[in-house]
Amino acid sequence: MAINFDTGSSSPANLKKQKKHLKKLVSEVEELACLVDSLDNSTERIQEIVTILEKNSKKSKPKPQTPSHCSSFCCVVGTSKKSSFRDASIFQCVSCKAAIHDVCALYVTEEDRVLKDQSNVQCLDCRHGIILSVPDRLSLALEIQKTLAEQLRQSQDFLEIAETERFELEQQLKGSRISTEVSTRQLLEAALRSIGCDSRIWYQDLTGNQARKFLRPASIDKVLSVFNKNSKRAPTASETEQIELMRDVMMDLASLMSAASNSVKDDDEIDEIETVLERFIQNLRRAQPDASVTPKLHLLSAHLIPYLKRHRSWGRVTEQGIESLHALINKLNVRFAAVRDPIHKATLIVDQLAHFNLIFDVGSSWFKEE
Repeated sequence: MAINFDTGSSSPANLKKQKKHLKKLVSEVEELACLVDSLDNSTERIQEIVTILEKNSKKSKPKPQTPSHCSSFCCVVGTSKKSSFRDASIFQCVSCKAAIHDVCALYVTEEDRVLKDQSNVQCLDCRHGIILSVPDRLSLALEIQKTLAEQLRQSQDFLEIAETERFELEQQLKGSRISTEVSTRQLLEAALRSIGCDSRIWYQDLTGNQARKFLRPASIDKVLSVFNKNSKRAPTASETEQIELMRDVMMDLASLMSAASNSVKDDDEIDEIETVLERFIQNLRRAQPDASVTPKLHLLSAHLIPYLKRHRSWGRVTEQGIESLHALINKLNVRFAAVRDPIHKATLIVDQLAHFNLIFDVGSSWFKEE
């Protein structure tokens, strides 16, 4: 509503889409940055391999210079004079059963190395059916180097575009393009800061502590008075009606918040909560007829009263479980950002969640003290 007062054009649906798009852009930028970093490391790794193969291209079979060589015809780890491949891992070829370094089989990208652990893989010679000479290995490495260079360039371009779009949308949502005259949005943000809710109205929802501060009757009156004190124009009749509806909604929500405790409720208290909840739902439908129903709102409106009548308490309800799962999935998305195939990426995430679930089921945890 504050933006409507300032611009007279933006609808709540459009604002919600913009906020959702910004959140998506932030996630895309983070994943693209991880992908660029991964491809950059892969490019450096294949360059080291090319350098070693070029030095050994005239030898029939290079003699390993370190004890850390594998069974490959040309072990790039063993013939390297410096610790360029300290993170190299060894796998067993599914065909010849030889122990081979991943880099010696030209598995150099993070995606290759992750998928190598998820399926049966072959060494370089078994993949091509013959023992490849060093020049042949060099040719393959150069092809991979060219492909990685192109992928890195494209990913860097995508990252630059995404960062630019995110920056422009952030500036737009911050209101930097609104005139220097004090806007309703700025007045609303100032009112929120004055009650201890320092939150930019474009970006984030209120935290639990901020919501408790916001839902005090004095705070509700102070925030809603911003629309009556607007310097640009007075609210219309329909806007005044909506403001009063939102006042009723917030007052009922404040009452529900006060009742959300672990105390045992009697029948009269449950009946009172049910009356407030029904009034809250009716007013919210009138105030926000086009708004979508969130899972939390559905739980509150459809399942709270049956739950209270059964358990006589509201103290066992929490959203920490689902919030922690959101955080876990976000971390896994970033962790596997280098995996470009969406099916493989989804498979890796599901596997990780299954492992966490197994650990939980058997009661094992590395956080427990011995």
